[in-house]
Amino acid sequence: MFKKISHALRTLMRTPGVVATVVVTLTLGIGANTAMFSVINAVLLRPLPYKDPGRLVSLWAQIPSMSIYGAFVEYNTFVEYWRAQSNSFESMWAYTPETVNLTSTQEPERLYMCRVNAGFLKMIGSKPEYGREFSPDEDQPGEARVAMLSHRLLVRSFGGDRAVLGAPIVMDQKTYTVVGVVPAGFEFYGPEMDVYTPIAASPARVRGMPSVGVHARLKPGVSLAAAQAEIDGLCRRWVQNTHYPSDWGARVWTLHDHAVREVRTSLLVLAACVGLVLLIACANVANLLLARSSPRQHEIAIRSALGASPARILRQLLGEYALLAFGAAGLGLFAAWGVVRALVAIPGYLPFQESVSLDATVLCFTLGTALVTTLLFGIAPATAAVRINVTESLQEGGRSGDGTGRGAVRSALVVLEVALALILAIGATLTVRSLIRLQAVNPGFNPEGVLTASLTLPEAAYPKPGQVINFYKSLLRRLDAMPGIKSASMASDLPFSNSKSGESIIVEGAPPPAEGHKPVVFFRRIDPKYFETLQVPLLKGRFFDERDPAGSPVAIINDSTARRCWPGEDPIGKRFGTDGKTWITVVGVIADLHQTSLEDKPDMEAYFPHAEIPDAAMAVVIRTAMDPLRLAPSLRGAVHELDKELPVSEIGTLTGNIAHSTRERRFTAALVAGFAALALVLAAVGIYGLISYTVAGRTREIGVRMALGAGRTTILAMVLKRALLLAGAGVAIGVAGSLALTRLLGSLLFGVSATDPAVFAGVSLFLLAVAALAGYLPARRAASVDPLIALRHE
Repeated sequence: MFKKISHALRTLMRTPGVVATVVVTLTLGIGANTAMFSVINAVLLRPLPYKDPGRLVSLWAQIPSMSIYGAFVEYNTFVEYWRAQSNSFESMWAYTPETVNLTSTQEPERLYMCRVNAGFLKMIGSKPEYGREFSPDEDQPGEARVAMLSHRLLVRSFGGDRAVLGAPIVMDQKTYTVVGVVPAGFEFYGPEMDVYTPIAASPARVRGMPSVGVHARLKPGVSLAAAQAEIDGLCRRWVQNTHYPSDWGARVWTLHDHAVREVRTSLLVLAACVGLVLLIACANVANLLLARSSPRQHEIAIRSALGASPARILRQLLGEYALLAFGAAGLGLFAAWGVVRALVAIPGYLPFQESVSLDATVLCFTLGTALVTTLLFGIAPATAAVRINVTESLQEGGRSGDGTGRGAVRSALVVLEVALALILAIGATLTVRSLIRLQAVNPGFNPEGVLTASLTLPEAAYPKPGQVINFYKSLLRRLDAMPGIKSASMASDLPFSNSKSGESIIVEGAPPPAEGHKPVVFFRRIDPKYFETLQVPLLKGRFFDERDPAGSPVAIINDSTARRCWPGEDPIGKRFGTDGKTWITVVGVIADLHQTSLEDKPDMEAYFPHAEIPDAAMAVVIRTAMDPLRLAPSLRGAVHELDKELPVSEIGTLTGNIAHSTRERRFTAALVAGFAALALVLAAVGIYGLISYTVAGRTREIGVRMALGAGRTTILAMVLKRALLLAGAGVAIGVAGSLALTRLLGSLLFGVSATDPAVFAGVSLFLLAVAALAGYLPARRAASVDPLIALRHE
């Protein structure tokens, strides 16, 4: 075996230029596929690290008539109905996330806390890394406060010291005893939680409020469809006895499917893209090896004449090609390792992103890819080599040339490269153009130069509404007095913070809408200077001011709410409510704002004065002419002058929030564009290689033509015509393929048609121009041939 490998290596090194080109080409193709598969393996294929992960599900409320999907449910729906009456689930537990202030460490910090039922780790199929889980007795109202820390918080805030077990910590000025630490890597498939406490310890926060998420474990043998059917029936019976809309229901997801639902399509599209890149690379390599095999015809003919069977020669050639493929696979693994490290270092793009790695599964995939690649690029040149006419090859004495069949195969491979490259280029152009259109959407406010931060006043320290109001008023006065600050304000929910809450409303004097069709308005509490700070245009009426006395509910609504609730009327002075008893007067109308996504239709919204409905958790917004982040220390200082134990968290900018909302689209667009660029380079190299080889093989013919009077322009046109004919055929096939395939991109596009004629025409012309350039260099060389030298060429 070693002898055969050594002989194959010596044979390959006779043409080091070809070997280097082949290895680099395959390294790019295999490396891209390995990196992409490592992501897909970690995100889509790898099961959750828990016992029987396929039985873990989550239940999410939905009201299709109101376009509400994936909502939390009321606690009593979970406790009194789903958990009590369902038979499909082995266990079911609720959780609700919130934020708390940790003040028992050296620096106060804001934490994500998850209130959850006791036994949640056991039910999910995990166990504490240190300590113990909550007991059922501790998951009762009035019991002693206990907490479990995340591994991340243990390391970050307590130096990884296990002595914290049994020790007290202070959150929101309440003392909790640490009883355990959840294992490293544990996720609740939402914001990363820092600390866990029993949910029933604060029933007032959850009972009767749409504030809990629900996870469950299916009983053995129960299918997802059977569980969904049972939940559908329970929801129908629940609706009959409650105020819920008639189409209120719940969807049962596997925990894994729900976690990856937003990225599955993007990752599958990217997988298809790298697959096309690998096919282009294989076509390119097959073309190179077909060219390399022509000078070897005499060698193969001699071996055949001496008794070597076609099968033996085929095995030898495929063995040489396998060495190339597996060598490229090794380099591709190294390249993929670098890509994966870079990806993991950029947080927030994908679920389970930190688990992306080159594990044994990825290694097996790479080896399998190398084997398949060997067959893809090796069959054509190896088969062509063993089908030679031995007598003719011996008589030619080693003079190389392409037979008609071999030349047709090489031309077909170039056409295939161009077609696949065009499909990728059109897909990339549509994706990038879609991203540009999305980023050009006006959010309805000016995000430039705005600093944002979040504060949560602990209830124990600020038990009265007046204390909350006074704190925020004092803070805003201090901020307004600081140099460099143009305006400071606050809101309960910032744009693009993925946080909102709303209710269905009743319009005074309007006929009651059909059940399930009440308008749903999302409520936000703001300071009077909020719209001024964000530079939101006022369409009608006025902003909040001192004319709004306490006890007289007023609101500012957006244009969508005005058009839906009072079509064709002036909404100023009109009233609405949520219960038909307390009415809220509209005093102003603002333009629609994009609050969660640039691509979604703006929600119906109503804004209320913070002083009327004070909220302890608020986001501060500061407009400045300088770099907003330079004001972060000043903001912290102003807060700590009022309360030294109050952490300032989530410091950022509005432009950063908007950029974060488009991160997945930017990730997809960047990768697709990169793959398309690689495909275009490979296609150009393929055209250049074929035309160069054709020119070299037709040198004598070119000399004869020039000797008979053909000018250099004629020769140049003849060679370029060949390149453009091949490219034109590839473009025609690629356009047809793109029309069929780009429709799959529909869910990834914004403001762009999947069959945009301008994109198809522009990319096709660009690819033809690339082909012309790739063909021009060998064409110019052909036109520069000295006829006398060409006539002597053999």
